[in-house]
Amino acid sequence: TFPSDKTLDELFEEQAKKHSNDIAIVDHKRKITYQWLNQDAQSIASLVSKEKIQPQELIAVGLERGYELIASLLAILKVRGVYVPVDLEYPDARIVTMVREAHIKLFLTQKKYRSHRKELFSDLLALGVKVIDIDHYRDFSPYELVKKSALKGASKNLAYVIFTSGSTGIPKAVALPHSTILNLINWQSKEMGKSHKLKIAQFASIGFDVSMQEIFFALLNGNELHIVPNEAKKSVTQLVEFIASHHINVLMLPTSLLDLFSCEAISIQLQFSLLSTIIVAGEALKITENIRRFFSQNSHIALVNHYGPTESHVVSAFHLGNQAIDWPIMPSIGKSIDNCQLYVLD
Repeated sequence: TFPSDKTLDELFEEQAKKHSNDIAIVDHKRKITYQWLNQDAQSIASLVSKEKIQPQELIAVGLERGYELIASLLAILKVRGVYVPVDLEYPDARIVTMVREAHIKLFLTQKKYRSHRKELFSDLLALGVKVIDIDHYRDFSPYELVKKSALKGASKNLAYVIFTSGSTGIPKAVALPHSTILNLINWQSKEMGKSHKLKIAQFASIGFDVSMQEIFFALLNGNELHIVPNEAKKSVTQLVEFIASHHINVLMLPTSLLDLFSCEAISIQLQFSLLSTIIVAGEALKITENIRRFFSQNSHIALVNHYGPTESHVVSAFHLGNQAIDWPIMPSIGKSIDNCQLYVLD
């Protein structure tokens, strides 16, 4: 069962003490330890706390995937705020709608994004949003943490708000508590076991809930989180090479990308001796000939099909066996994860 008296940031702080000198994040050529990540998150928390935010206030973060984004996420949780990721790949109108719908008052970013998106930030200022550049966060003394979880059931507090397009194409906000992601991480950690420090790829866009799964499966278990460069997200060849060269152990992919990944991996014939698990989600899994061939050649790699709407995150999983030749074309979505109940309706 998940720890009902703890929040994501508190559990991360425990890992930061336990693994202080271990690598937490690899972002391009930067390798950041747990101690540094925690200290930087506390410095950003100090910057945010000067704005006199209220508990459970929604705070937007407009940064690229990477170290500063993750430090900002942790900072927001440390000051009892709610993280709202804003993908800067979105058009101005969508971002403005998200900010308006979520009643955002505070928006964290960096100067380089402000200079590239002047019209967007002008619109945000017109909405009364205060935009804060975090470029010089290390100038701030680390935030003095408060004993916020002395309150019972702190994990029921909101952790993040994700926007989906919804069936109408209009952004729809989905708010989830700490307990949802904690339950998933606890279940996933138990299922996978741990004999050594794992290297987890951070591939998902920040506007998708899988990014939270990647981040916290790494950071709450003392693992290494490797940020997949944007260039590798846009090139399957570069993605395959990144996974091999960084000795990634766990990779989470959109189902739609698995066939392309498998095809490219077969084509360039790289060795994936350390890749142990590929998790797919996002849409129905269909086993193509490329997928079957790749996993037949790499029978040590487990394929796991995750299912769950954004409103609940992952609720079921199906582990395919190591005999890819026997896999059905359309695998099951499996059984419920811990502390979830599934209802099959006709």
